Amino acid sequence: MANSERQADEILALQSIFDRTFRLTNENQYEILIEFDLCTSFTIQLDNKISTVQYLPPLSLIINYHDEYPSDHPPSFILSCFYFSKIDLEKLSQKIDNFWFIRGEVCVYDWIELIKQEITNQFIIRTSFEEQQNDP
Repeated sequence: MANSERQADEILALQSIFDRTFRLTNENQYEILIEFDLCTSFTIQLDNKISTVQYLPPLSLIINYHDEYPSDHPPSFILSCFYFSKIDLEKLSQKIDNFWFIRGEVCVYDWIELIKQEITNQFIIRTSFEEQQNDP
């Protein structure tokens, strides 16, 4: 099966799974909004005002398909989320970069599951004000 056919199959599967959170942004580029549930709410403080957070907006994963995916290389990607630090987004991107890639096999759904798992394991969300202050 050709790369373009495998990509089309993967896109169809992702569209059916993620429905309204999956969209075409450019030719060969798609955005998936990854939603996740907070296990527990948490509290934030800003200017002596305390708020409880029970929901966070989704993380954006932009996938850029290219001619060598999936036969030789994984697709390129961009992660963005306004409430995650640059450092944490870089760490999560490194996890995706280091995630196993089997030539000829699609991988985007596995990446999404990895992202959800890392977020659920509190890989990203910090509670320490000092850590957030030191973020570039």
